[in-house]
Amino acid sequence: MSVESLYKTFETRNNTVRFEVLDVLASEERSAALIRATGERAGKHLDFRQVEVRSFGADGSITDIRLYPDDTAALNEFFS
Repeated sequence: MSVESLYKTFETRNNTVRFEVLDVLASEERSAALIRATGERAGKHLDFRQVEVRSFGADGSITDIRLYPDDTAALNEFFS
């Protein structure tokens, strides 16, 4: 699942999840973004950060996305 479709899923579930880009590093081959997500859902509070690393092909298309959340257990609990 792409990051964009994941964000769209959050939006369509009537969640209050918000994403904020804190920092970005980029080259022609890769980018890394530090993202903060906050929100409320079914009485649960979310506040986590993750690094998103993207790789790009010669044509500029995204060939790989890796997500590294700082608290996977909290993220899983929020969406359970």
